[in-house]
Amino acid sequence: CERLVILSPGDTIDAGNVRRLLGGERSVESDLYRPDAPMREMVADAERRIIRDALDAHGGNVTKTASSLDLERSHLYKKMRSLGIER
Repeated sequence: CERLVILSPGDTIDAGNVRRLLGGERSVESDLYRPDAPMREMVADAERRIIRDALDAHGGNVTKTASSLDLERSHLYKKMRSLGIER
């Protein structure tokens, strides 16, 4: 009950909140899945978003970004180049 009170967005808790917050219903919280796109394209879009968000979080510092993503800096540079991400 406490979990529902804390995690429910509104003032009331309904059956939808219970299913979504305690299991039983899967919610899609992003627009990464596109039924008309191949898997490789969706994965590249997800990686692009993650890297851009991480770079923003670290003020564009590639070394800190690579560390936070648990990547070698050289690997992050290669990823950025292959995904078309500029510094």
